Amino acid sequence: MISQGYTGNKLLSEFKKLNCKIRPAVKKIITEAANLAKEVSHNYTDTTSDIFKNIEQEISLNTISARQRICTYSGNSQRR
Repeated sequence: MISQGYTGNKLLSEFKKLNCKIRPAVKKIITEAANLAKEVSHNYTDTTSDIFKNIEQEISLNTISARQRICTYSGNSQRR
């Protein structure tokens, strides 16, 4: 506002006007964000398990394979 040429009482007056507009603007942003979050969460589908499904399977197979190698190397091969 100073760069716009406001000084003295006019600067103070304009500052108060702008300051009064901040709270309603922030409230509006918060309301819009809350509404968007509700909308998104209502239609939300968690695809995390789909994304990591192959990785989980690979880890599981590697774990089983590692256990089998440990048992074989230690002479504790389990037979069923």
